[in-house]
Amino acid sequence: MKKREFEEYSTVKDIYKALFTYEAGLTMTLEDLGKKLHEMYFESDEGESVAMIHLFGVKYAKEIANLGVSKIDIAKAAGINESYGTEISKGVKLARYVRVK
Repeated sequence: MKKREFEEYSTVKDIYKALFTYEAGLTMTLEDLGKKLHEMYFESDEGESVAMIHLFGVKYAKEIANLGVSKIDIAKAAGINESYGTEISKGVKLARYVRVK
């Protein structure tokens, strides 16, 4: 992920959030995770959307843990049903045992 320039932030809150994210060593924001999940879900082949949610959980398990937000919030940020938070959790748990090929 590219480092953002401060000119991209329109409010003091956005700047503070960016600084906190940088200082904490976090690589992704809730919005970043939501955007990535949105892409994976809506660009998946027919019948593969739930598998893509699991894959998202596997791929981004560390970022999700570091951010410390609920899986429901990630689903909401992605524009999908909040019940898919459970599927994100399954992917995060699978990350301990599997790797993306």
